Amino acid sequence: DPRHTQTIAEIGDALYEERKRIKGDNRTEMSRWTLRVKPTFGNKRPADVTPADLKAWIRDLRAGLSASSANGCLAVLSNIFEEVRVSHPAIRNPCKDLPRDIRANFLKDDHDPAKVPFLRTLTDVHRVYDALPLLMLKRQFALGVYAGMRPSEARAVEWADINLDRRTINIARQVNHDGTETKVLKSKKSRVVPILDRKSTRLNSSHRCISYAVFCLKKK
Repeated sequence: DPRHTQTIAEIGDALYEERKRIKGDNRTEMSRWTLRVKPTFGNKRPADVTPADLKAWIRDLRAGLSASSANGCLAVLSNIFEEVRVSHPAIRNPCKDLPRDIRANFLKDDHDPAKVPFLRTLTDVHRVYDALPLLMLKRQFALGVYAGMRPSEARAVEWADINLDRRTINIARQVNHDGTETKVLKSKKSRVVPILDRKSTRLNSSHRCISYAVFCLKKK
């Protein structure tokens, strides 16, 4: 089997190209492969990856990524080893043999949903709305609260998505992390949400002063 002598870059490119053909484009997975895994391990063969290589890589990942994202990158590398092990079971998967201290110190998600503050009452919602310094932020917040949108979705809504006659909003895109451009939704499927009474008033009052987008993309 040539995969015994192929580099991780060659194996990974073939694997994710096949996955793309069968399952469609998974941008998150492909991004982790091309930006996080391939640059570090691409020139190595699977049998040449040492535990020390893996530990150093994980430490570097956690310097700029959350534990959840680092685990996602680790899963991408693990998928490649599992692909190799189908025909070469003697080659171990080092991603599954990580020491406890590495998992505990670098890969354990410290996010506790129970400790995250949230808006409990409508009074809390009004208080946050009134405290926001910009009208644009107020509109984004209102859409997020009353339409159940993610912040990235609310920032990408355009007037073409809003039908005041039918009282609906079509959610079809979201902005990227730095707000410089729009991209497809996480689920890749658009959805339609109803406009509530208190939300409709705010949208109507703001339509007169905005010609194209409710929420402008951040200027480059």
